[in-house]
Amino acid sequence: MTTITSAAKPGYSVSSAGQITRSTALMELFKAYRSLKTRYEQANATYVGAAVIQLLMAHGWLSGCKITLEAKSEMGDEGESFRSIYVSVSDATLIEGVETPDDVGDDFDEDHANAFIEELVQDEAGALYDYLMGEHDYDTVSLSIDRSKVAHLLGQESICGQEALLLLFPEHAGLITPMYETAVQAQSLKQ
Repeated sequence: MTTITSAAKPGYSVSSAGQITRSTALMELFKAYRSLKTRYEQANATYVGAAVIQLLMAHGWLSGCKITLEAKSEMGDEGESFRSIYVSVSDATLIEGVETPDDVGDDFDEDHANAFIEELVQDEAGALYDYLMGEHDYDTVSLSIDRSKVAHLLGQESICGQEALLLLFPEHAGLITPMYETAVQAQSLKQ
């Protein structure tokens, strides 16, 4: 069992009775670390909103789609295990009245559009998955993207990933809610 000592330096000590103790400074450091780690993870989660906004801005024809990310354990040639993130895209839709871009064929082909978006998302799959599910998680997460939820943001000079995440994926708001509430409180104090 450990106890807390009042030493000014963060660290552990051993008492003359052989008991390991933590300094008060170390306990404060642990508290600050947990708070900072939580805020860091919340800030990283906003990347998901920013990445989807970037996708929608770059591909003005895309009305929406469903991106599924799945983490699986893999075995290497020498028996080592590692995690791979797989991406699949479905339900890609074209904005009505928009000319079909060359990227997805002469006539809009959903399968071709799905494959095109999947290829684009592949490089970001690890970050998107980790920021939503955690670095050590092995699960599946799906993101249903609907341009209409963020259309009012797309013409802005700068678009906040946090706002985009909340609008696009309210089911993931818990990842950033404390940060969002803090930002709203800070904004209301300025007014």
